[in-house]
This record gives sequence, C-alpha cells and structure tokens, in this order.
Amino acid sequence: MSNKISSRLQALDVARALAIWGMVIVNFSLVLVKDFEQNTGLAAGLSQVLQGRAVALFIVLAGYGIGLMSANAMVGAVADQETAPRNAVRPSLLKRALFLLISGLLFVPIWPADILHFYGFYIALSVMVLFANRKILLALAFLLPWVFLGLMAIWDWQTEWDFDTLSYAGFWTLAGFTKHVFFNGFHPVIPWVGFLLFGLAMARFDLTKAKIRHWAMGGSAAMVLALFGISKWVANNTKAITDPETRELIDLLAGFSPLPPLPFYMFSAGASALFVIAFLVQMEPHWKQSLFWKFMIPSGQLALSLYFAHVLIGLGLPDAFGGLGQWSVNTALGWAVLFCGIGGVGAMIWRKYFARGPVESLMRRLCG
Repeated sequence: MSNKISSRLQALDVARALAIWGMVIVNFSLVLVKDFEQNTGLAAGLSQVLQGRAVALFIVLAGYGIGLMSANAMVGAVADQETAPRNAVRPSLLKRALFLLISGLLFVPIWPADILHFYGFYIALSVMVLFANRKILLALAFLLPWVFLGLMAIWDWQTEWDFDTLSYAGFWTLAGFTKHVFFNGFHPVIPWVGFLLFGLAMARFDLTKAKIRHWAMGGSAAMVLALFGISKWVANNTKAITDPETRELIDLLAGFSPLPPLPFYMFSAGASALFVIAFLVQMEPHWKQSLFWKFMIPSGQLALSLYFAHVLIGLGLPDAFGGLGQWSVNTALGWAVLFCGIGGVGAMIWRKYFARGPVESLMRRLCG
C-alpha cells in the first residue's frame, strides 16, 4: 500500500464525525421520542435512515484505521515472516480492545445499548486476521450475515430481550453474556465484526487513486440501489401473502432493520459506509479549507469522548427532568442538532490546547 494514504487522514476524521453525530441523532430519537416507530415526517425519516448506518460507518472506519496500522507494520517486511513492527501492532490492539471492553461494561448499567464492549471484541478478533489477504477478509465479511441467518434458525433471537425496558435476561451470567456478545445483543460479533473486517479489507486499496475511489463509490452506490430495488420488488410481489408468520418472515428477510442484523441490512450498511469514506476522500482537496471541514475534524478526533458525552450529558439532562420517551420527534432532532453544534465547538476548543480528547488520552496512556 502506498504511504500516501496513511498520511491522508482528514477525510477519515470527517467521516468519523459524521458517524458519531449520526449516532447522536438516532439515539436521541429512540430514547427521547414517544412512540418513535409510529412517527412520520422528515425528522423521523432522517433518524430511520441513519439507524444502524451511522454506527456501521463507525465500525468500518475502525477497521480501516486498523488496516492502515497493519499496512505501516508491513512496510519493508519480508513476505510470510513475522517482524518486530508486526509483533508490536498486535499487543497494542489487544490492550485497546481490553480498554474498550472494560469501559463498555462499566457503561452498560447507564447505557444498555453500549457498543464499546462489542467494539472490544471486534478489535480483539481482528488481530487473528490482521495481515490476511483482502480476499479472505472480504469473504469472511460476506459470509458472516449468512452465518447469523443460520443461527436464527436454531435459536430464538429475541428470547432474552424485553425491548420496552431494554433489559436483557442473564446479561451478567457467562452463558447470557456470551450469547449477547456473539448472537443477539445490540451489535453482536456475528455478524457485526464483518463491518470491521470489511474496513480492514478496504484499507488494502489506495483510495487516493482516482480510479479506485471511483470504483468504490460507483460499486457501493450500485449495491445499495440494487438491494433496495430487490426489497421493493419482493414487497410488491408478495402482497397477496396474508399468513402473518410468512408475511413477517418475508418483511424481515427483505428489510433493512439493524435488529436483527440480516444480510440486506449488513450489505447495504457496509456499502453506504464505503461510499461515504470514498466520497470524503474525493472531496478532501476541495473542502479542506472549508468551515465544514475544519468544524468536523476535531469532532472525529474526539469521537470516543463525544460518545460518552452524548449519553452522560445529551441524554442525561433530559433524563434528569423526566424527558425520556416524552418528546416529539422534531424536538428530539432539534436537541440532537444543538448537542452536535455545542459538541463540535467544544471539540474545536479542546483541540487547541490538547492533542487528544480526555477518553482518547486515557486509552493512549494505558494502552500505548
């Protein structure tokens, strides 16, 4: 891989900022809005489009970043031989994985939908295939949604869940925790680690080359459009089916809900993440002096700290005043936009005085 791409990180920071702000919009809507699923209109539509896709972008970016780390470790390495740089990458990643796992588990009592403990598992597992061929990585990413579909045929996906209270029976038991992490949690390893593997594979391509970038944008856009077209065709051609169980199964298999994460969702969310990344790399030379670019970069660099802040402050303040599940969808979106604005300005000010965000600094100090 060209060293050029590893120095071209601003687009990734902007993409990471878009991911974290998308997560804010989705989480604020789901937690603050009364009967969110019954809401319609522009604000509700925006939240529904971003649901599952913002966090997928976040994980693909994680894989992409890890891919750049592994690429740097491979520079000058002899094929099929372990090198000191390669050996140094793995412990660093495992330490970060442990940090995220522990941080996430401490966060679960406050935020049951936490992604960090899953994130820790994704990173730990990525170490096993860190230097694998991109074809192997893509094959694994493609296979995992089908493995999940097979597991759903064996186990009832929602048995342990009470979605009204977001409580999961047996979470703190070994069996319950294992099933939660790998199969039926909010972001289970099977198939969600596929997003990270996909990002890891994409880092093997040099997106600073226009031809590759255009193929990435065109291919990912075609994938999303094709999947939505197939879904629409299935819906139109199965209207006559009235059996409730069959109808529910068809809607589930051809739908794009992240819960449960079935193939249509996984492939479309991965493709849309790639499109965003490639598009931002494409636009970086044109936008890097813009206010938008300068505003977004610090937010991307402080994404982990902002993740904690959006729960502790962004949802904590409404909770203190009894606002959970009571707001209109427009009010929730307005609060999300305000929070993103304040958070973005705060990130800009913070970066003037500190190299990293508070949580990022702690992880760096502990994990290297």
